[in-house]
Amino acid sequence: MKDSDRQTLEGNVDLIYRTGKFQFSNKLSINWLDVTNPTVSFAEYAHANPYYRKYNRDGGIDKYLYYPEEGVDDYPVANPLWNAHLNNWDTATGFGFTNNFILEWFVTKDLRLRAKFGLTKQDDDEQMRLSPLHSQFDDAGETEKGLYAHTQIKELVYEGDVAVTFGKLIAKKHMVNAVGGFNFSNNHRQVYGYSATGFTDDQFDAPSFANGYPVGDSPDYSENLKRAASFYINGGYAYAERYLLDFNYRLDGASMFGTGNRFRNTWSAGLGWNIHKEAFVIKGLDYTRLTTKNKGLISKAYEEYFRQGGFPELLSNEENPKEYISTLIDNIITQDIQKRYKIRHIDALKRLAHHILNETPTIIVKDTLQDTIGIKSERTLSNYLMYLNQTYLVSTISKYSFKSRERARSEKSYAIDVAFMDKRKNAFSGENLGWRLETMVYLELLRRKAGTEYDIYYYQGRNAEADFVVCDGNKTLAIYQVSYDISNEKTRKREIKGCIAGAKATQCNNLFLITDHESETIKEEGYTIQVIPVWEWLTNS
Repeated sequence: MKDSDRQTLEGNVDLIYRTGKFQFSNKLSINWLDVTNPTVSFAEYAHANPYYRKYNRDGGIDKYLYYPEEGVDDYPVANPLWNAHLNNWDTATGFGFTNNFILEWFVTKDLRLRAKFGLTKQDDDEQMRLSPLHSQFDDAGETEKGLYAHTQIKELVYEGDVAVTFGKLIAKKHMVNAVGGFNFSNNHRQVYGYSATGFTDDQFDAPSFANGYPVGDSPDYSENLKRAASFYINGGYAYAERYLLDFNYRLDGASMFGTGNRFRNTWSAGLGWNIHKEAFVIKGLDYTRLTTKNKGLISKAYEEYFRQGGFPELLSNEENPKEYISTLIDNIITQDIQKRYKIRHIDALKRLAHHILNETPTIIVKDTLQDTIGIKSERTLSNYLMYLNQTYLVSTISKYSFKSRERARSEKSYAIDVAFMDKRKNAFSGENLGWRLETMVYLELLRRKAGTEYDIYYYQGRNAEADFVVCDGNKTLAIYQVSYDISNEKTRKREIKGCIAGAKATQCNNLFLITDHESETIKEEGYTIQVIPVWEWLTNS
């Protein structure tokens, strides 16, 4: 489009430093925008009858493409080329930055303090001018022709949060955890704007040449200041992972509340019972001593989970699996993601979601994804991936590495339920039993990670890979390799090689190989690998 231009500049700087029990991190994001919008919209060109002569016989531009003859009840049709050649302009500039500073103090293994302070500044400036010769002013008086509009928006936001976290397992049965903290925020927004009209000449575009403000109009100014502060404490107790107690309390204050009640109290308490942890439930029993009937029940339950996934609705005959899962995914994308983040190109997001679910588990290569999905901006792709994680469509883990940059750039994606892999209408991932088993193991590790400080990575060396590396800070707790069947000698050697390679890289001796049905102990190169059927590993957690 004529007179259309858009220039953007974005940059990010991430710094992390750790010494002793302290970790400092700072994330800075800067954006700059310079836009020149077309003064005549594409719609005006498109709506013009193509049979109308755009230029006159002398090669000049007439103001109207069509003008009704005298006595004809019709409207004239303006020539978009006429309005386009005038001294009109519509520009916008913007500059902003966001900086987040985080301090973490690992006081003890059980106690951690985290403090965060964020600052966001955004300044936008918009200007628009229409010539007095513009066709929209034909019926206006001499003092009302032409238009100049100027709007400035300034916003300053700062927020902070301080939280203390405590979690400790006492005597291997009593789990105590607590979180207490304080946060605050301040949002100051100013909007300035005015319009001027009554220009005498096309070239006199400065607002000082205007006659005055439009009739009934005056300069606008608005200022909005929002402040909020909260105090909170959450506590929980669990005995042998069976009997649960939790308590929550918040004190919230905000300038938006009424002047008579600036602060409000909320609290809740709850009790829970994990019945599946009780001794009378099948979980944790000696499989070799079970009756044939009970063995069959366990086998059937595992097979249903393996094939159908973990959604209870799919275990009944009332729901069509593909219809249910497809509708669920579509609702998440359109209701939870599109509306919240105001995404325009929803088709690209849908293609991305289904592509990842078809390929999962897979290492994300952003350049390849951009070409495959048709997303030009790497930042847009990164945002879309983040949205899919936040809404629990997928979950990602990082590569085991001491380099934070490599961890951030080498993520591996998993579906949040095995039903997402092939129970969609447009799924074409096929029935890869190894991928399904690996996803199931990851989801169980994710469940066990809850309430802990553990991290889950994958290991990738030059010639071998290990599926999962579970760490507590800098200490590796266990390595898990997953293979549906290791009866094939080539497969067996590959899985053992990956497990040992991960052990050497992480200095870990706690090694597991999860299979569908096989059970044994493998000793090789001084390492011991426990081969465990997945049903046994799941039921004895």
